[in-house]
Amino acid sequence: MNNEQYILVIGAAHIDVFANYERELSSKIDKPGKIDFSLGGTAFNIAANLAFGQEKTCLVAAVNPNKISGLCVLASLNARKINSEFIVQNTNLSEGAYVAFTQDGDLVSAVTQTPIDEINLDEESLVNAISNASIIVADCNLNSFQLTQVINYASKYRKPILVAGVSESKAERIKFFPDDLEIDVFSVNYKEAVHLFAGHQELYEYFVSNGEDLTTVEAWSNSTIQKVCSRLRTKYLIITKGKDGYLVLSKAGNRCSFPAVHVAGKIVSSSGAGDSLLAGIAQYYKIYNTNHGWEPNWIRCNGIIERYVNHVLCIQQASPSNATDSDSPLHFIEQMLCQEKEKHKSKNYQVYLFSFLAVLAISSIILAFWGKLTIPIAVLLSIIIFATLLIYNLLSEESFLKLVLNSKDNK
Repeated sequence: MNNEQYILVIGAAHIDVFANYERELSSKIDKPGKIDFSLGGTAFNIAANLAFGQEKTCLVAAVNPNKISGLCVLASLNARKINSEFIVQNTNLSEGAYVAFTQDGDLVSAVTQTPIDEINLDEESLVNAISNASIIVADCNLNSFQLTQVINYASKYRKPILVAGVSESKAERIKFFPDDLEIDVFSVNYKEAVHLFAGHQELYEYFVSNGEDLTTVEAWSNSTIQKVCSRLRTKYLIITKGKDGYLVLSKAGNRCSFPAVHVAGKIVSSSGAGDSLLAGIAQYYKIYNTNHGWEPNWIRCNGIIERYVNHVLCIQQASPSNATDSDSPLHFIEQMLCQEKEKHKSKNYQVYLFSFLAVLAISSIILAFWGKLTIPIAVLLSIIIFATLLIYNLLSEESFLKLVLNSKDNK
């Protein structure tokens, strides 16, 4: 990688499956609806947003290159020009996928399998990636030990670090890194925040003893805001609230409230909006964080956030793409089938040449032992053998073409 610094994003990258149905069908078990495939994972979405915003971006994730998700992720990173030199490729990893059930575009529930938490992050590779970055963004798909590693090295090399909560259960992993470390931004949605506060014994007891409702964030006193941010060891806590916008709480006890991003027309899906918001913050930090002790201007930052979020709300998938081709996994699968067909054809040509040379060699041997009178027989034998091999290979190629066409038709 060259000397130009990049934004480093660390976490999950996998296939997203979105199953959307209408609200009136919510009581049915088998719901007619629409199913879409795309690529996702919190870290992947953030990296894709940054690449769309023309930021030099590098992703650290884990994939199985022999699985559909791994092949598609690697192909998409290449198409988006996202640096993948630190991607861990391991054929023993699980398939990576996120299956989301949405109701009129709003997330209801999801099931996730993320290969990133199946590995140990290589220390030397991680240090190399972090030390050469300008900003670090990590998601809580990393397990607690991995998060501690990343936060520790970000602190050691004095790199701003932003962390995405991901989900109610995974956001709790932020509680376990050492008290002497601190992150710059921790971003969660409202449900994740309430779940995190209620499950944090010290914070829960603080709310009870002070008679404050942990669910009414807008009414918290300055001292409560200070307590929450300090205990979570973050300088800024971002709480997103969907159509009600988002809040920025600071360790100094301050609070900023911003309305939801205005979208001209219909919102297609809110999936990925929180990831695009954090991507906007990351770009803002890279542009304006020029010295140690710098404090962000959240009104200026909100201008960048709006551009990112506005675009994601208008598309079905959770991340935008600069690529000219479709970003659907099915598109990449079709591409791979075509590439395999070309390889197969090339291999056949090599077989033809080898076969012809082999036949010539056999003919020469026959001539050497039988004399000139057997030349017509040798030539005829060569033609018969070569024709047989040619027909066999053509039939094999035709079978492969049928496989490709059938795969395409069955989509």
